[in-house]
Amino acid sequence: MSFRTTLTQLSVYGHSSGQQADRRAILFATWWAYAGFYFCRKVFYVVKKDLGDALGFAPEVLGEIGAAYLIAYAIGQFTVSYLSRYITPKKMLLSGMAISIMANIGFSFASSQMALTGLIVANGFAQSTGWPSLMGILVNWTDQRERGWLMGLWATCYQIGSVMASAWAAYWLSQGGYALAFWMSSGVLFIVFILNLLFTRVSPNIAMANTENIVQADAEEAIQRTTDGLWMTVACVGLFYFGVKFVRYALWSWTPYFLQANFGLAGDDAGYLSTLFDLFGFAGVMSAGFISDKFFASQRSGVAFWMIVGLLCGTCALYFFGTSSLLVFSIIFAAIGFCLFGPDALLTGAGVLDLGGTQKAAQIAGFVNGLGSLGAVSQEIVIARVYGQTHDLNALLRILTYAALLSFVALTIQRFRVARGQSRF
Repeated sequence: MSFRTTLTQLSVYGHSSGQQADRRAILFATWWAYAGFYFCRKVFYVVKKDLGDALGFAPEVLGEIGAAYLIAYAIGQFTVSYLSRYITPKKMLLSGMAISIMANIGFSFASSQMALTGLIVANGFAQSTGWPSLMGILVNWTDQRERGWLMGLWATCYQIGSVMASAWAAYWLSQGGYALAFWMSSGVLFIVFILNLLFTRVSPNIAMANTENIVQADAEEAIQRTTDGLWMTVACVGLFYFGVKFVRYALWSWTPYFLQANFGLAGDDAGYLSTLFDLFGFAGVMSAGFISDKFFASQRSGVAFWMIVGLLCGTCALYFFGTSSLLVFSIIFAAIGFCLFGPDALLTGAGVLDLGGTQKAAQIAGFVNGLGSLGAVSQEIVIARVYGQTHDLNALLRILTYAALLSFVALTIQRFRVARGQSRF
């Protein structure tokens, strides 16, 4: 089934050609919205070593700058969770894009740690508007029965977006240095800004009768989940996401650096090879969404649990065998991407929409992503300090295993809650 055919067969918002066209436009524009954010998020990590060499920054300094971004991103997620009650998702989305573009242009001129830190903090706050805002939009265009596979399809934005962003930055890095990479990445997000300014709407203009029934049922389901322990479920998902984001951001942030430092690759080659993580993650996302709807009756934590088991096995394999050769590292690295991105997208995409319904989707998305972002902050600080002191890659790979174990424990608790009838998530 083609992507176009799949979208035209969606039934929630009626069968008229106008409504079908509106929905496809929204899915297309919002997909590019989050993919576009990555062009102004990943470029710093791709050019990190070249920037550090040019400005004379040690790994610890680069780690502190990266941590500043992640701290701002985490605080921003909680802030957006609160502001979502007062500001429309589209306004937050476009504001975040505009600030991110300006911050990345500023990177090309900055030459001190203070200047880079200030710009990256602004970028962190700007980037934090993306996911919660988009969840606040998409909850109005989707139904729980289809969210697993539909959000799996849509959530490829951050695998494909990350691949495109890394490859784009690596190419321009090789052509003209890190400053040019920042400029060209900002240009892509500017185009996406115009696309969403013109085409993105928070909700449909015309609500069919069956749509109104679905929205009402969605709200009632959210209320029921609240009485059944919604926030305990949210806490489990947040703890899971802390561990997953620790692993994801560690591999995103530092893999190009380690491929250069430990395996002797050139900067652009390291950037290209690092895209394996996201390419295989794409397959993991598609698989998780389809399986949750087809075989788990839209219960999200079941399929996520087994993929996290795979993630834990993968991080163990990376620790024991990953440093033996570049080929072995690459194979395990790709497998981790498959096992990580599936539950990542499923629980923070379709899962968040299921938990929050039309009233709380953006709020819960911000809260869960905020907890996850604390894991991303932690990895930047921990890895920079451990590697700066020891230059031992194995020590870092062991830390990734501990983070994967934390996510496994969180989902094990949630599975026990489901088995005891305390949650249906």
